[in-house]
Amino acid sequence: MAKGTTKIDLKQPDQFQSLTLRIYNFILENRRQAYIASGAAALVIIIALGLYFYHLRYESKAAGQYAEAYASYRSVDTAEEKDRDALMSAAAKYEQLVENYSRSNPARLALYNLGNIYYSLGEYEQAVEAYTTYLQKGSKRDMLKPLAAYGLGYSYETLGEFDKAIEAFLQAADDASGLHFKIINYANLGRIYEKMNDAEQAVQYFEKVYEADTDPLLAALAARRIANLK
Repeated sequence: MAKGTTKIDLKQPDQFQSLTLRIYNFILENRRQAYIASGAAALVIIIALGLYFYHLRYESKAAGQYAEAYASYRSVDTAEEKDRDALMSAAAKYEQLVENYSRSNPARLALYNLGNIYYSLGEYEQAVEAYTTYLQKGSKRDMLKPLAAYGLGYSYETLGEFDKAIEAFLQAADDASGLHFKIINYANLGRIYEKMNDAEQAVQYFEKVYEADTDPLLAALAARRIANLK
């Protein structure tokens, strides 16, 4: 004869059924929230993908317009004689790119080229604007940043704004990755201080150029300037 069922045995199925029922009720009660959460997560993914593909398309269009502008600029830049009208045409294409795709990487690069074009055209205030905007948008690791600051320094110097030229050449020197380019900017700083009749500061920078001895021509020039200023 089989053993009798104990009180504990009788309770086991009821406890299992009770737990199952509670889980089922919980799912029913929270189903709406679960659907909302799932829908929200899916929406976030869709939006993220949409933004990603939009960004790719945006950058692609900007790159296409940059290539067209650069081809126009390059054909003039490599010519023996610069055609002013052709340079203005290239500048107009870059300006259009900056206007249409201001947040793109090609637009930022276009600003650097605009600075070079406007400097070549003698439009120094516009060159200052282009270089300055480029520097504001550039990253610390940007390889063109020292060159933009260098161009900005020359633009300010030509405009007679020597204090701002000094700031720009100092930035170019600080950001320079190579010693030779740094020394070139020290020579520029010496020249600016000499124009400002600040012989002491001029000598300090010319001495840096002379002591570096990275460029015999620059070193000889610095030695002559030091001799004249002392």
